[in-house]
Parts: sequence; structure tokens; C-alpha cells
Amino acid sequence: MNRTHLTPSLIIGTILVGAAALLTNCASVDNSAPPAAGSTATSLPLRDDTVFMTQIKPLLELRCLECHNDKDAKDYAGLSLQTRQSAMTSGRSGGVLRPGDPDGSLLLRVLSYGHEHPVAMPPSPDKLWDDKKKLIHDWIKDGAVWPEPPRGRLIRPQDVWE
Repeated sequence: MNRTHLTPSLIIGTILVGAAALLTNCASVDNSAPPAAGSTATSLPLRDDTVFMTQIKPLLELRCLECHNDKDAKDYAGLSLQTRQSAMTSGRSGGVLRPGDPDGSLLLRVLSYGHEHPVAMPPSPDKLWDDKKKLIHDWIKDGAVWPEPPRGRLIRPQDVWE
């Protein structure tokens, strides 16, 4: 059972981050071009970022970015998760994200370690629920689609208030 202590500021920050992700995703829809020949109007682009923008981005912002941001990365294994590029290249062990290879992605492994493991993440006893780990697993397996900044840049919830 996840026993996260929900403070009013955490709840409001989570709502704002999720709303911003949803609005950003909705604002990026381009209906100006007709569907390509042989395709249907309902087919999704090959690199659809809906899962990232609506589910992965808010999760990483809320549970990882407090420590693993560009500013504080030096104190936390040299890892920044603010952009796809930094997730794939920064960190003492090299990148933690291997698109298409969830088993080879250190990000998923550290989220799956038990709390007693020295590099288990998040470091608190409140681990990610299995459905969230499965979501990250499937996202990585599907290629870890993550748009370029500014749209795909993660923002710490506390930075929303500054």
C-alpha cells in the first residue's frame, strides 16, 4: 500500500502539472494537413507523444525531478531527467533510458528495486505502484517517445510557483 502523505501544496502542484501537460498536449494538435494517401483519418502519428505528455511527464515531474534536475544533478548521481537527451546521456552510469529496451533501462530497474537496495528510487519507502512501473515499462518498450524542449522539458512542481 502506498502511504504518500498528501499535503495541500503537493495536491495543487500535481493538479497544475497534470493540467499543464494536458493543455500542452491539446494545443499541439495539428489538424491543418489532410491524411496521407492510404491512411485513415483516425490513425495516429508514428511517434505519438500522448502517453508521455499525459502520464509519463507528470509522473517523472512529481516523483523524480525534485532531485534529478539540471541544477541538482551533480548531487544525485549526475543524473538529470529534464529532457530526453539528458535521460539518455547524463548520470554516473551513463544514460538511464534505452528506448525499446525496458530491461536494459536503468530507470526502470531502480524503480523496481526493493527499498533496502542502495540505489532504489524513489528513495522513500513510498515506491511506485506496479501499474506505474508497467506504464513506464510499456512506454520504454514502445520507443520512449519524448518530444524535444520546450514541450518535452520536465518542470519541477515547485518551479511552477516561482
